Amino acid sequence: MVRVLPAKNLSEKKNHPLLLIDDEADNASINTAYGKGAISKINSQIRKLLSQFSRASYVGYTATPFANIFIDPDEENFTYTFKEKIPAPPGSESKEKKYKIIEENITSRDLFPRHFIVGLAPPSNYLGPHFLFKSEDSKI
Repeated sequence: MVRVLPAKNLSEKKNHPLLLIDDEADNASINTAYGKGAISKINSQIRKLLSQFSRASYVGYTATPFANIFIDPDEENFTYTFKEKIPAPPGSESKEKKYKIIEENITSRDLFPRHFIVGLAPPSNYLGPHFLFKSEDSKI
């Protein structure tokens, strides 16, 4: 989706609503880059996409949200780096593709807000550790 939308004029937000649904929110969309201010590639692409719309919502689903507890809730700014193809001059027969590197600073909170993990009650047929590993006093 990031490739479909024009890379220019990122400060000019699109006036359409966007609902982005991530069905593996504990996998690649988490910012796993090491270091303060570092952003992993997929996380930065999702944040860039969301920042291009004036009204955007991100919904992340996962069965195992444990990785999400390591997200820095205070991270706001990141630099998005991408390559933009330089068009060949008219009449040029060169097939060599040339690119320029563009860096843009984007202010965007991470995908997972600080108080946004919601645990669902297990269904009545759930067989979890309390059932499988019962001890004499039923405590784990």
